[in-house]
Amino acid sequence: MVHPQWVVRQRVRGWYEGAGLRGWAFRPVLEEGTPLQREHEERWETLLAQLRAAGAKVSA
Repeated sequence: MVHPQWVVRQRVRGWYEGAGLRGWAFRPVLEEGTPLQREHEERWETLLAQLRAAGAKVSA
């Protein structure tokens, strides 16, 4: 089963969690071109390089 993925504001997430509702999983969304997105990509590439150096077969 494929679940839909929605992008919601922090205010929606706060309301949802504050109301004690359950069933949604909230994951962060990175805005393209922001410093946070660039940092995430750099860390991810560093991790992949470390895994490959240790002999892991990683596809990205």
